[in-house]
Amino acid sequence: MNYLKSVLMILVASLLGSFLQHTIALTNLAMLYILVVVITAIKWGKGPSLAASVLSVLVFDFFFVPPQYSLTVAHAQYLIAFATLFIVGLVISNLALKAKERAEAARHREAQALALYNLSKDLLKASEFEALYALSLRHLREAFRAEAAIFVPSGDELKLAAATPSFPLDEAARRAARECYLGGKPLGWSPATVSPAEVFYLPLRTTQEVLGVLGLRFIEQTYTPVSEQRRFLETSVNQIAFALERLKLAEEAGQAKLLREAEKLQTAFLNSISHDFRTPLAAISGSLSTLLRTPGLNEESKNTLLETAAEEAGKLNQLVGDLLDMARVEAGALNILRKPVDVQELVGTALERMEKALRGFQVSTVIPDDLPEVEIDFPLLLRVITNILDNAVKYSCADKRIDIWARWKGGDVEIGIGDRGIGIPPSDLRRVFDKFCFVARPQSRRGTGLGLSVCQGIIEAHGGTIRAENRAGGGTLIHLTFPAYDRSQDVQE
Repeated sequence: MNYLKSVLMILVASLLGSFLQHTIALTNLAMLYILVVVITAIKWGKGPSLAASVLSVLVFDFFFVPPQYSLTVAHAQYLIAFATLFIVGLVISNLALKAKERAEAARHREAQALALYNLSKDLLKASEFEALYALSLRHLREAFRAEAAIFVPSGDELKLAAATPSFPLDEAARRAARECYLGGKPLGWSPATVSPAEVFYLPLRTTQEVLGVLGLRFIEQTYTPVSEQRRFLETSVNQIAFALERLKLAEEAGQAKLLREAEKLQTAFLNSISHDFRTPLAAISGSLSTLLRTPGLNEESKNTLLETAAEEAGKLNQLVGDLLDMARVEAGALNILRKPVDVQELVGTALERMEKALRGFQVSTVIPDDLPEVEIDFPLLLRVITNILDNAVKYSCADKRIDIWARWKGGDVEIGIGDRGIGIPPSDLRRVFDKFCFVARPQSRRGTGLGLSVCQGIIEAHGGTIRAENRAGGGTLIHLTFPAYDRSQDVQE
């Protein structure tokens, strides 16, 4: 088709020359054909331009050089003109072709640079491995018209991280990827022409290590990886490898930060727990030592010391119980023996157990008589209620008032326990139930960071929820929600 177009252009030039042959010299008329050769070279390449050069000489000789309508040349000077026309046509066509090739190469390099820029920009935005894999596969498909797959190490194996739909993932492909990973060198990658059936494997190598393997299968019928295309692909692969290294280092830094935070929490917990152990042990030891070293104490003093020792032993027992419960919650070994329980009985028992701690407090309870029962493990929920009441006592201020209420809420029973204490900082409300969470408190009131975490584990094991909020006017309100007990199940059984 391009050859036909060049012929048509020569015919057009010949028609134009027929109108101008009596007004301009033949040498100037030859410039029309040189123009045709230049245009043909720029638009349609070397073959049509060579054909146009030869045909231009023949047409010019046949139609315009005397004797006309004959290929015979009357004067030798016209032979020089023919040779000049032919040589100039060839030279100009070659120059035009080289300029076109350079322009195409420049556009190609510009496209490659833009593709690499967009790839690096997108890879920098990727904050997760899955997003990085997807961006890499999309770039390879768009830039190289290639199906691709990314393999990454997992323990001692090499697993598939991501792949385009048509990439072959048979056992041979996995063996080849593993061989490329272990050897750290490209597999099947050479400058020779590649058929679409072949798959290349390139290591995703950084300066430190091989982070994975990239598999490529070109979609086109043939693909010749010349040096420039090869460099483009290798640069793309290097960018993907360094992006993987960046995410890996960020992940390791995050894990190291978590370890440091865990060490800080562990240190804080050990400091706190050792203080909480020493305090009751010192009180118990002091009371018993006084009893042993002072045989003449009156009964009232003896009873006071024994009560102090018993109270501190109870605190110590509760602390050990929290530790054991936390271990059971984390291990999923918390045994729950459910039975229907009246909420008034549950709250009343907790208040009796906390009677001594609640001396001097004004406790208000609002629990409807027709409130449904809840199916719970009574000792465990009693532990939750007393723990929350203990916190209310511990963190109360001058206004020593505690409000307890319960209500029917859809298919659930909700219990609220509120105090008028120092409250919880808004920034800590979401994490107050986390293990080892130490809310900003006066140092003398700091706990172990386990109590509310144990409460949450027990509540969630019952299928309920627990949350904290700050009360208007000051203080904290803890909400406990449980599924109400359905007595119709007993009737059906």
